[in-house]
Amino acid sequence: TLDDLLAKAERHGFSRAHLVTAARHYCGKDDLVRLTPDEVAELDRRLSKHIGHEAGAGETEGDNTPAARESAGVGRGRKG
Repeated sequence: TLDDLLAKAERHGFSRAHLVTAARHYCGKDDLVRLTPDEVAELDRRLSKHIGHEAGAGETEGDNTPAARESAGVGRGRKG
């Protein structure tokens, strides 16, 4: 469910805004409550895969949550 996805994202350092961005990119929707069950499942699958990749990287690189990357100036943030 969407609530499960939101809880999972929060446990791993992702905000609702991160999920909205992913939903917009992968599903073409920027309102999470309008996602179909299949779209929620797709985002959950992608989140799980991303968490797995970060867990592997985190073993050698330390804290790799979105908040930690942002505070370290790492990521795709805009400069200017």
